[in-house]
Amino acid sequence: MTHQRFGVLLLVLSLAGLLGLPMAVHAQDPLTQTYTAENGALTFSYPGNWLIDQAGPEIFISNTEHAMSTGNPSQLLPGEFLMDILVDPDLMSTFGILPSSPPADYYDILATILVSNFGANDPGVGLPTTFNGRDAVRGDVSGAGGDTFLMAFELERGIIGAAFAYSPQGELAAFMPTIEAILATVTYNPPLSLKFTSTDGAMTFNYPVGWMVLQADYTQAVILNTKDVVGVPQFTPGMMRGVAFSPSLFTDQYGLSLDAPVEDGINAFIDYLYRRRPGEYDFGAPQVLGGGGLAGATGGVTEWRSSTSAYDAIIWAKQLEGYGTIGLFFSVGPGGLHDFEPIMQQIFE
Repeated sequence: MTHQRFGVLLLVLSLAGLLGLPMAVHAQDPLTQTYTAENGALTFSYPGNWLIDQAGPEIFISNTEHAMSTGNPSQLLPGEFLMDILVDPDLMSTFGILPSSPPADYYDILATILVSNFGANDPGVGLPTTFNGRDAVRGDVSGAGGDTFLMAFELERGIIGAAFAYSPQGELAAFMPTIEAILATVTYNPPLSLKFTSTDGAMTFNYPVGWMVLQADYTQAVILNTKDVVGVPQFTPGMMRGVAFSPSLFTDQYGLSLDAPVEDGINAFIDYLYRRRPGEYDFGAPQVLGGGGLAGATGGVTEWRSSTSAYDAIIWAKQLEGYGTIGLFFSVGPGGLHDFEPIMQQIFE
């Protein structure tokens, strides 16, 4: 069910320089249903008797059909609520929100749009808070037309989401427990909607929109989560660089046989890193994964980890019978592995 009003409001916001619309949540209602965005990237729980609709990157939640269909938050009836959850990395980039930008920067842009286009009050400086353990900013931008809540929150390093909530004047406080309960269930899994295949067809994997894959040669592909990584001597938070390598790296460049132990190939690669970037990596003993973690662990995934003042890094490698060793190496700034390990696991699997 997609309502015509969405197209109108999205046009207004895009002309203003932003996307974002309102929606509402009902206080104290149990969160009995789960919604997953059309691209699979966003999942959250909500009350089972509420309504859900999605228009592009925006997901709308309301407690009545009238609230869902109205195009103006000021037309909400007593007891109605409207909420909008927005996650759009492309929009962030359009407004100069970099992977290293804090949620406060996004909040300021969204608040300005609400003030100039929807009659909201100037919220001033947003209140710093946390969202599922990550940085967030929230504020009250209520105006004459009703109550409005705005929150910008970090979903993962470099990805900031936003939530808007609307109610008739003086009623938003009653909905806040449910609003906060819904937001606490939000999880983000970047969709691996793009596919890379090496020129020789020997290596293929999926990766998220907005990332870059550059084929260094037929044996390796460089994975970057942002073009800002190119050429920088030291990563800032939110930057990641990876290398996926095919069996040809070990057979053609390192002279190993297809059935050579995984450790032989990776040790040769580590020696290459040590020579090229002395002091930047210090890998510990390899560990064979199993009993959880990587889905491919049952097939014998071996892991190496490094932590220095320059980078934190992981190498995963696996022997495929009759094919050789495949592997994935990625590095981030110190302390940043938790931001990228889940998505890199998806790519490797």
